[in-house]
Amino acid sequence: MQSHRNGRRGGDQFCLYVFDRFVLPNLSPEQISAAASGVGIMDQLTQEFIQSQLTYRFVEVIDGLTALRIERLIRSGRFNAGKPLLNPMEL
Repeated sequence: MQSHRNGRRGGDQFCLYVFDRFVLPNLSPEQISAAASGVGIMDQLTQEFIQSQLTYRFVEVIDGLTALRIERLIRSGRFNAGKPLLNPMEL
């Protein structure tokens, strides 16, 4: 969870999803230009978005297999909330 919260896109698929879906569409031309020139603002913007806009919930389960089953149910949209915006499962 800490790696997700840090917002570093390298090696963290969640942060890449957040950046692509929520941060990138709202970048100004100046921010895009800064990123293209090597100024490292993308991780910072991703971190700021995660920490200010996102929350999480969790449930303790008995084992890893149960956790995977619940994850598949969530990703496939079988709960009232529907499929998640990030990393939905394609049926």
